[in-house]
Amino acid sequence: MTFQDIPGTTSPDQLELVSKLSYEVPKNGWIVEVGCYCGRQSIVLGRAKDDSVLLTCVDEFPEWNGDYGFSDWVETTAYLKNVEPLRAKSPILISNMVLSVSKQIDLLVIDFNDILPSLLFWGEFVGSGGKIVIHTYGDNELTDVVDQYLATRTEFKMHIGTENSMVLVRL
Repeated sequence: MTFQDIPGTTSPDQLELVSKLSYEVPKNGWIVEVGCYCGRQSIVLGRAKDDSVLLTCVDEFPEWNGDYGFSDWVETTAYLKNVEPLRAKSPILISNMVLSVSKQIDLLVIDFNDILPSLLFWGEFVGSGGKIVIHTYGDNELTDVVDQYLATRTEFKMHIGTENSMVLVRL
């Protein structure tokens, strides 16, 4: 199965962007994807990264339209190396797990409706030089959310901005 066969809202341009950034993550790095939906972007991230890079995919993994759920995500991503699901609503229920991790995030991908809480929580774990990719769809005001975040986080700067995706870099 290829990523094109998997339901999703991530555009080809957005997938190309995360593929490029995933490829750039250093060996033994850490990628966190928040909001996996059915796994289209998970596959792109997992295929582009080095096998030594850990990809943690955070989602509740509910059944989508009664025909696609967690077991399908597991089957779809089974061939990828060093990929782990974390079934939780971000950032609820995961703070103890993350706070015990000494590793810093190299690439954070937020593809989730409730962007600001996820950005505030996960952004704290992005290491120096690390990148944050934020996708949005529909009525979400991506620019407003990013502006709110950058107003209080001077250690980040805008790297790339498009209509539906933005990339921030930690200095």
